[in-house]
Amino acid sequence: MAAVAGRFLSSEAETAAAASGGVPDAPSVVVQVVATGATGRFYLVAENAGKDTFMHPEGQAVVLRGGGLVGTRGFGNDMMGGAVPPLSSILRDGARHRRVIEVLDGQDQITTWVFDCETARKGDEVLSALRQEFESTVFEETCTNDAFTFSNRYWRGRGGQVLQSLELASPALGYVAIVRI
Repeated sequence: MAAVAGRFLSSEAETAAAASGGVPDAPSVVVQVVATGATGRFYLVAENAGKDTFMHPEGQAVVLRGGGLVGTRGFGNDMMGGAVPPLSSILRDGARHRRVIEVLDGQDQITTWVFDCETARKGDEVLSALRQEFESTVFEETCTNDAFTFSNRYWRGRGGQVLQSLELASPALGYVAIVRI
């Protein structure tokens, strides 16, 4: 499947129209592929083994576990899976852990990347969405191996839920921003 080149849908009206055969009243997230600017609303279509799958009307999907990205489908160079401790255990200052990411390369082969990571608390921030404000604590997870270093950011609400994140999907796809609405 080809990589997403520019956008998903440009407005809420287009998203609602495209989803009319789907589940527009289901929980949803807004997803943006940072490198292309492609943005759209993804609806919850499955819950299985602690993982929530959110799908866009055009077929792309993100898989979240406890608010953290653990898979993508339909973008090209997808994150096929991997292993990381639950966000509830790593979103604390000084937490150290290992992250494994399995990505689909351009040859339809799965490549496994292993990283050593550390999380740091970056401060508090107020997020605005849907004409409301939400207090959050920002955490940055920095992961490195011999070839590559990246950082994910998480905004955790006062109730412990992840309100938004900026996470690496794969080295080729790049970062995905996810806002829970």
